[in-house]
Amino acid sequence: MTNKTFKIKPGYALREIEGEFLAIPFAPELNSANIIILNPVSGLLWEKLQSESTLSQLVEAVTGNFSVDAETAQGDIEEFLQLLKDNDMLE
Repeated sequence: MTNKTFKIKPGYALREIEGEFLAIPFAPELNSANIIILNPVSGLLWEKLQSESTLSQLVEAVTGNFSVDAETAQGDIEEFLQLLKDNDMLE
């Protein structure tokens, strides 16, 4: 999974409002009522996933910005990626 790249589907805008990260769908084919609230870690991941990123790049970004070890970060990131995949948000 570390060499595979991941990327958020187009049609979402990421906004930070008072420390909260929001992924707002704006494309006509997306349900604009489904605003996604992200915590700081998932906000960083969403930002990185605006362009193609590997799992190792995502782990490096998280461990470089938050106090977490690489093994824990990788497990949490894999869960987040699976959630995105299950909700058809990845290309």
